[in-house]
Amino acid sequence: MSDIQLKDIRKVFGPVVACHDISTTFAAGSLTCLLGPSGCGKTTLLRIIAGLEEADSGEVWFGDENVTHYTPAQRNIGMVFQYPVVYKGLTVAENLELPLRQMPRRERLGAAARRKRVSDLLELLNLGPKANQSVDLLDNGSRQTVAVGRAVVRHPKVVIFDEPVTNVDVDSKIQIQRGIKLLSREVGQTILYVTHDQREAMTLADRMVLLKDGSILENSPPSEAYHNPASTFGGYFLGSPGMNFLNATCQGRDGGVAVSCPLLTAPFLAQPENLVDGTITVGVRPEDLNVRREQTAGAIPARVKTRTLTAGGRWLLDCAIAGHDSLKVLTRPDDAPADGQQVWLATDPQAIRLFTATGDRIATRAAAA
Repeated sequence: MSDIQLKDIRKVFGPVVACHDISTTFAAGSLTCLLGPSGCGKTTLLRIIAGLEEADSGEVWFGDENVTHYTPAQRNIGMVFQYPVVYKGLTVAENLELPLRQMPRRERLGAAARRKRVSDLLELLNLGPKANQSVDLLDNGSRQTVAVGRAVVRHPKVVIFDEPVTNVDVDSKIQIQRGIKLLSREVGQTILYVTHDQREAMTLADRMVLLKDGSILENSPPSEAYHNPASTFGGYFLGSPGMNFLNATCQGRDGGVAVSCPLLTAPFLAQPENLVDGTITVGVRPEDLNVRREQTAGAIPARVKTRTLTAGGRWLLDCAIAGHDSLKVLTRPDDAPADGQQVWLATDPQAIRLFTATGDRIATRAAAA
């Protein structure tokens, strides 16, 4: 396994900058999910790493080896795409063994080692009962699982997945995701995984890379990206629904700043690294707004405009507060105020995130005044 280093990768298609001088490192043995809206550059970046697309400028390194001008075969990578690539007429086990037989002679395994490698992979991917079945008889999800096995059986330096579960049923999707996570943990291969599904990324990834307009806005563990996003875009994009954002003001006080925002009845004290007086943006997750049926200290009045039952059984409220007409709030399944009802919203200042007026995170965590 190898880490992947990208150095000033730039790719332009006519007027569109698909990759905007991207520099980052994907750690060896990690599973990194690339996430972002359509057209953000994630697939182009993946193709450049794989050698399927040539960057206009910049370098790609696998460990201490510059692979920028290598072909895909020379880069020693495994790839899985949306549709399964398997050899018809062969059994599942034969499909897994074939890449081992095709390895360069100096790297080729003996017969016993090949059988052991295939047997271990069949068990890891839960394909053992189907080992001697022809892939022609498998459903699409099982064939895609075989394709995953074929991509990793050689233990390549890097394995790339480009939305591999888009065209499989829900049960197969769960099984394939489980197998990929186990491969990452037990085999320790460096894995890059492109997806549109943020829940998939949050579940699978060791680190999450969020792209927008050809630039990386987030590169952090999923929990950090969700709870402490580097930008308002990250706060909005991650979550269903995303963060609420409101204007706030700050004023220097007691070695920090006092932040006044519509979510609280009084300013709270924050200790930012660099912040001047003026207007900022505050963000809070819908689940961090607590509904009260009666007024309590520090709670603000709100009116429930509409309520919607979510797939997880929680209620999503659309509330109006003074100066802000739409605030998303997630409540418990047993706590559902009626449309039009007066409630109060309580917020812990520690749950509030601070951003500049242009949307960049202000490096601090709020503390009560």
